[in-house]
Amino acid sequence: MLRASDSRSDWVSLGRSLAGAVLVFAAAAWSAEEKPATPEKKPATPEKKPATPDKKADAADTKAEPPKKEPVVDKPLPPVESVGDREEIIVIGGEPTAGRLVLPANEYEFRFKLSLTAQVLTLRWADLPEEERRRVQKLYGLEMRDDNKRVFGEKVTGKRLWLKSGKTIDGLPVPERARPGHVVLRTATAPVMDFAESDIERQENIESFESDFFSAQDIYQKWILEKPIPDKDAPAHLAMAQRCAKIGYYPKAIEHLQMAIEIDPQMKERNQEFLAGLIAEDAKVRVKELFERIVTGMNRQDYATAWYTLDQIERNFPNSDYASRLQSMKPQIETGMKTDLTRKVIQMSYTIASDLIQQRIFKKVRVDEKNNVVPSIPGKQVVTRQGHCFRGVLESGEAGQDMVLRVGETKLTIAAKDIMTVQDIDLSVAVREITPAFEDLKAYVCDAGRPDGLKGQMIAKISQLLKEPEAKVKEIFESRLAVDATYKDGVLSKTATYVTVRDASYGRGSWLRDGARPAPLPANQGPNDPRRQRPNWRNNVNGQQQPNPNVPKQPDPDESPDLTDDPVVWWKFQSMETQLSVLRAMAAEKVFKATVADMQCPSCHGAGIIMVMGTGGNMEPNRCPQCRGIGVMFKVTYK
Repeated sequence: MLRASDSRSDWVSLGRSLAGAVLVFAAAAWSAEEKPATPEKKPATPEKKPATPDKKADAADTKAEPPKKEPVVDKPLPPVESVGDREEIIVIGGEPTAGRLVLPANEYEFRFKLSLTAQVLTLRWADLPEEERRRVQKLYGLEMRDDNKRVFGEKVTGKRLWLKSGKTIDGLPVPERARPGHVVLRTATAPVMDFAESDIERQENIESFESDFFSAQDIYQKWILEKPIPDKDAPAHLAMAQRCAKIGYYPKAIEHLQMAIEIDPQMKERNQEFLAGLIAEDAKVRVKELFERIVTGMNRQDYATAWYTLDQIERNFPNSDYASRLQSMKPQIETGMKTDLTRKVIQMSYTIASDLIQQRIFKKVRVDEKNNVVPSIPGKQVVTRQGHCFRGVLESGEAGQDMVLRVGETKLTIAAKDIMTVQDIDLSVAVREITPAFEDLKAYVCDAGRPDGLKGQMIAKISQLLKEPEAKVKEIFESRLAVDATYKDGVLSKTATYVTVRDASYGRGSWLRDGARPAPLPANQGPNDPRRQRPNWRNNVNGQQQPNPNVPKQPDPDESPDLTDDPVVWWKFQSMETQLSVLRAMAAEKVFKATVADMQCPSCHGAGIIMVMGTGGNMEPNRCPQCRGIGVMFKVTYK
């Protein structure tokens, strides 16, 4: 306390001290307000701390929070975040278990990699409680219904119809295709179903998903059209692979993941389990489809198709989940095969011949630097359950056994328990692949005497599948139309024949049939067209020549598919469906017993020419592009 007797200078000194204290506390409060309670996101380049004379404080700060390293410029960008990269907790057997989700998951089971032991467990959805199952399925990007049907795509408003016949139809309305008084729906089994309103008792709107009416392939095509993927964008391909895996479209998921790995090889190690899972799920789907085909063939007593499909499963998927069931069905199929060998040979010939033609037209011809055909080297590609892939020449081993491959100079033995899939491949090395030429395809189909032709390969394939000599198979096929008849006691009995009448059509390629010749081009289309003789140049005001815009350039008959008479030129402009139709019609005549009928061309009505608008507005005759002037199209009936 200051007394009244204190001097004025003491009061002044006290005031200055109090003012200094106030300034110190104000500075401290201002500093506390400027510093946020929660640090904000740090910049990419850390700010330098101001130098302080207190070295101990600097050492303490450095120890508590080490300085952030400068980013490496050459380091590749991280991949798109995957669901499998996050650690999740799943209740397994009543115990919370930490681990990582392994993509993909299907409708029946999922895989989970334990954080403690790094072991990958395969668990069934049915083993989880209902609430936990639905929660985990959402983590995998799955939405399942009570009938274990996968749900994907956007939500849409469907329509449910109660028909007077007692049927109930669920579908997606297609109003743009509906006529007055009709309702058109797209269902899961048919793209268009038309119902008259008079046949509908009542209808109501229902909440549905795109997966109820569209396939996974349709959804994928929609994604690609909405947002195409750049060729060199590895994260985008990886993201699309994950999206395809969630909707169960595994072939495209594998394709996009392999493209991502090819663009960025560092993704291979990070996504090795993902790729192995995709291959496994794709194999399961393919085996399931093949197994259903076997069951259908047995129900129809078509043991030839059942045996052919069974052989595909045993060669390519020896360790599938259906292996034990197939082994139990195999004796029944073999018994049926022995009792109707003739029927099997004849029925298999139609299917195998069609498949061989399709394989031939899709198969690229491998050539070397001089365009010489490179002979194929048959080999095997083995994918293990651990995700490894080996390619080599098979030395020994069958389905369900250890396999020995010759990989270069290495003799590799792969245990049967580690084999997941086995596929036939070609080990030859070529510079490039080219499309097979028309002459080669025609010779392959029409030359029935060459061993590597269609007929020779068909008989060899049937012999391999039925384990019967080729001579016996050929004898049965050649005598398929023979019938033995017996007349006794006034009753005429005949032996059964197993041939079926089938159709083929040359279509636009009718002019390629032996004996057919296209009509010559009219004068206004051929090389003698007066417009081709007119000069295409004119002199300008300076006396220099320049193109004459009044003379249109006429198409070259040797380069236009509608004008050329060269089969090679015409062939390369045709669609795959047209090419297959022509080759199957040729095979019907050369390999099978055929009857050919000529039908009037629907475009020119048999005249061979059509009238089109020419220059100057005048109608000019042109050769019909459908029949090429012959006026007819050939239809083949064979058996």
